[in-house]
Amino acid sequence: MSFYERLTSNRGKNPNSKVVNNIFNDEKTSMNIGLTKVSLDYDVLRIEHSGGEHHTFEHINEDLLKLELPPIEELKELFLLLSEDGKPNYFYVIKFQV
Repeated sequence: MSFYERLTSNRGKNPNSKVVNNIFNDEKTSMNIGLTKVSLDYDVLRIEHSGGEHHTFEHINEDLLKLELPPIEELKELFLLLSEDGKPNYFYVIKFQV
């Protein structure tokens, strides 16, 4: 299965997607809070964190909660994980299909 097929195969079938879709709209496709950037491109939720030396996932989760999004571990349970790279104390990127 190609990446595109995997990306579009479950489009619109996850009832948890409304949690993310309620935050974003046609005019607002990305938001920054602290060192975390959250963006939605079609059905891909991308979370980037440009961390500091002592940053942990708690720093990312605090920023996500301020945006009314669930923490990383909960997002992993709700959505299909597309990719995850890096570490919070340097540069961390995670992508979900929503």
